[in-house]
Amino acid sequence: MALAFDPASASITAKAVGAKADIHIGTQLALLHCTVNANLNVANVDTGGRGDKGPMINFTARVFFPTDPNSGANKIEISKWDFGIIQVSDVQVFEARYAGRRESEGEVTLNLKAGFRANPSLDADEDLPDMIFEPRLLTVTPVFAPKAGFQVEFKPGDNPNNLFPLKIINKATDSPNFLFSARRDEGFITYFVARDPAGKTHHLARIGWHLVWHGTCRWTSPSAKPTAMMLASRIDIGQSVNDDPANTAFPAMFAVAKNPQRPTTNECHNEAADKALAENPVPPVHVALKARRSDVPVNFFPPP
Repeated sequence: MALAFDPASASITAKAVGAKADIHIGTQLALLHCTVNANLNVANVDTGGRGDKGPMINFTARVFFPTDPNSGANKIEISKWDFGIIQVSDVQVFEARYAGRRESEGEVTLNLKAGFRANPSLDADEDLPDMIFEPRLLTVTPVFAPKAGFQVEFKPGDNPNNLFPLKIINKATDSPNFLFSARRDEGFITYFVARDPAGKTHHLARIGWHLVWHGTCRWTSPSAKPTAMMLASRIDIGQSVNDDPANTAFPAMFAVAKNPQRPTTNECHNEAADKALAENPVPPVHVALKARRSDVPVNFFPPP
């Protein structure tokens, strides 16, 4: 008899102890990070790099297979199952605004969301051959009491972050523009999934979470680092749900989870950033104006 999991036992929980959405100003770049395991030094290199040293949010996903764990056949059968997560990202806002030292030097908006080929998208590490199932994060433990079977536990993590340049050239005015505002608002649903020996994927449980960064900068001179001030900073984590995944307020996100494929979120982000910072960028990813908008405060930059 084939092994079967107990659907009611499936869960996925998340913890982000000490994490906080914040903006770090380096010598070259601004890093939007989550504090825990942030690689702040990357903002001191104009070519950028990886903005984290490990996860800031840690998931624990569990499901139970009631069976005889002493059976050699059952041990072989459970080894044929794969477990992992399918994470889906939905970007709401992803932009940086730059302004000149005076009103006549204009402003530039980099709207990365407008450059995403897919949104929502599969938030997976494209370096993995499978992108979803990762055996090194899996533990399968024989259990004998109070109920016999196999306890499956999968422990992934994540740490969203990104970099923005501190300065760019406004080609509409041929003037340097300086980072004024950085915003990122992004929702995630992390699905705990299993693939049975026949190749069918089961969505066992899911959890939603949400990140918001919104900060502004004040400058004292073109050569000094600006001061960042957070206007909004949120890390919201929902509850584990193990009902029918189609029963959701986010059908577009489940559509990605049901049929995960490229482009991934990271691929979309990198492509959008390349478009925004291209030699000859075009709207709506890169919008250059000849005059600053009225919401740029007069103390954003001291008069030249």
